[in-house]
Amino acid sequence: MKFNAMDTFKGNLRRHRRQYAALRSKKARTAFLDRLTGCLGINRKYLIKLLRGKRRYKPHRGRPPAYTPAAAALLASLWRAAGMPCAQYLRPMLAKLARDYAALGNPVDPGALAQVSRMSASTIGRRLDAPRAGLPSRRNKRSGANALKRAIPEIPGSQLPGERPGACQADTVALCGGDMSESFFYIATLTDTATQWFECAPSWNRGSAATSRAMRSIRERLPFVITHLHPDNGSEFINTLFVNELRKAVPGVELSRSRPYRKNDNCRIEQKNGSVIREYFSDIRFDLHSQQDALEAVCRDIALFTNLFRPCKKLVSKERKDVRGVKYTKRYDSPRTPAERLCEMLPATDPKRIELMRMCESTNSICLLKSIHTQLRRLVRELAAGQPCYSILDLHCYI
Repeated sequence: MKFNAMDTFKGNLRRHRRQYAALRSKKARTAFLDRLTGCLGINRKYLIKLLRGKRRYKPHRGRPPAYTPAAAALLASLWRAAGMPCAQYLRPMLAKLARDYAALGNPVDPGALAQVSRMSASTIGRRLDAPRAGLPSRRNKRSGANALKRAIPEIPGSQLPGERPGACQADTVALCGGDMSESFFYIATLTDTATQWFECAPSWNRGSAATSRAMRSIRERLPFVITHLHPDNGSEFINTLFVNELRKAVPGVELSRSRPYRKNDNCRIEQKNGSVIREYFSDIRFDLHSQQDALEAVCRDIALFTNLFRPCKKLVSKERKDVRGVKYTKRYDSPRTPAERLCEMLPATDPKRIELMRMCESTNSICLLKSIHTQLRRLVRELAAGQPCYSILDLHCYI
């Protein structure tokens, strides 16, 4: 027995009831129900009630689609051009992103753009489920008494002052590809507590001199002065050379460190390591010393894109609920870029604020992101040419 799945179930319901009533054996009825559920996609128990006359068929009315396929296609194109951020961070980027997308000569239908602009973050997330399907998942992986260490107090990261820019957390990320042997590059990272401003720079190995050189490059690019630095207990930061150079360059700076085996004390920079550094560099091993200048250039562009065009949220409150298990109610503020947060804290006539606003308007976010991926592809090709073992690297994150 064959059924035409194109016919509506409501139109064939009487015929199906007669056929079901004519069947006398349980085996025949089971086969009949299996065919109907397979062809029509109806729940088995609901189908039995319909065939026995115990339930009336009610079509699901619902509202018609609110957004056209052109709007969904435009949303997917803007999402890919922005680097595939999540829906909550994509929504505040849409206005600037659409202008940059059109400036590159891409067709943008005004009607579709108006529909995309009306979408909420939850609607954007549902619309991006299909384009997001099949994308590979990203692995977020981070790993560990002398007189100087005893002189630096241990405090949780939550106790850092967060009212004004300057209280920063620092860390290093190993670009080792899972192999800690020999020499390779690290990425020194720093983020501000109040504005979530982010900077990064490469460091050959993790010695005190190389780390100090990378942090010196980071301090020169910061639009504010470091007033409090909070690293973990790594020897690249807790050493005499680094501490003396920092105190000489920034008089009056305060130093603190995380408590041992309490990674959440440095949670802000750990989050940036996963969402920024690992997103671009993945788990590839960079061990060619000749790539120092190229890595410095791409790190500057990554920090610029993150600070000017990548919105982020901040935790406003965290309340513990006295229910079964340990549960919390967390509230966040609206997504904003680090540049917007910094501009809100500066006077309207401040030269730094004027310069940041000018850079944001004059820089094309899509071109900058494409330039970052082009530089990363060039670096990976150099690795593959220098060492044959890199010929099987998974390069999906650079395409």
